[in-house]
Amino acid sequence: MIRVSLAERETRRRTGQSEGEWHASVAPYILEVVESGAYPHFTRRVVEARDPSFTEQFTFGLERILDGVSAG
Repeated sequence: MIRVSLAERETRRRTGQSEGEWHASVAPYILEVVESGAYPHFTRRVVEARDPSFTEQFTFGLERILDGVSAG
């Protein structure tokens, strides 16, 4: 949850908008790009995008830390 909080704070600092407001403001442009068909790789990423759960984020981070410790 810290990542989400930090992302929200950074978005507000850069744009003056909450993360939700920023998403709403760029959504029409993203939709236009996706519907154009000109960027299939981008479109696939947008369509397949999902937010990982807290458990998935924690597990991923912990595994990276443990990889670093075992490599050292």
